[in-house]
Amino acid sequence: MLANKGFLATDRNEWTQDGKNFINGLFKMLHTDGSHPGLSDEDHSTFRLHLVIVSARTFLRRLTYGQ
Repeated sequence: MLANKGFLATDRNEWTQDGKNFINGLFKMLHTDGSHPGLSDEDHSTFRLHLVIVSARTFLRRLTYGQ
């Protein structure tokens, strides 16, 4: 729905119908072995946190300014 409304850009591979895109890849990377696979080391946890913060900020900014 978000891709159909133009919120997620298909030309930037944020969303594609085949599941090979940024959003699906991000969720797969965040939940490699399910929602509670065990503890990650500090570097990997920090990396994932930063990816989520940057991604969320980008989409929230787009939502706020209608871009």
